[in-house]
Amino acid sequence: MTTWKTVHQRNSVLWFAFRLVTIYGLLTMPWGVLTEVYVDIAQRVVQTVFGADDAWHTIAVENLKDDPEHPYWSRIEIVNRALMNPDGSGPVRNVDFDARLMNPALLLIALVIATPVSWRRRGWALLWGVLDSCLLGMLFLGFSIWDESSEISLVTLSPVTQEAVRTARDLLTSQLGLSVPVLLWILLTFRKEDF
Repeated sequence: MTTWKTVHQRNSVLWFAFRLVTIYGLLTMPWGVLTEVYVDIAQRVVQTVFGADDAWHTIAVENLKDDPEHPYWSRIEIVNRALMNPDGSGPVRNVDFDARLMNPALLLIALVIATPVSWRRRGWALLWGVLDSCLLGMLFLGFSIWDESSEISLVTLSPVTQEAVRTARDLLTSQLGLSVPVLLWILLTFRKEDF
């Protein structure tokens, strides 16, 4: 025999899951001009933070609008000028990224909004969570640029360091999208008394 408390808890979990899926679905939908403006701003921020154009190297952000499967993806092109041929050919490394930069943050936003806590707590969790997610995304991009720069001799890494960097990159790639937003949600939204 189920008690009223058990039924209420089950309904609360189902209601949370419904809100989470609905909010996440709305957030991941492309919103036309708004999404394009956001992508343009994100590309400019990445170019400002990581861009370079000097006698030694070039780091530039370009749009990948020709890719119908990933319309909001961008490419960071890394060039070591010393290795380029006079005709412009030579080794170039690329880092492709979702220019929305918010994919990990979208899950966090949906989790926080769907959580049945006060709006004040949700607001603080959203503020700090989105800032943390964006910062982690930028750090990951910087790490990826640094890693790819080693492939064209802009950075020198020993074989042991290279293997450690590859392992860290694989771990970050897999964890940044799911585990980090969930961990931030738990740390920023809940208090000890909630448990």
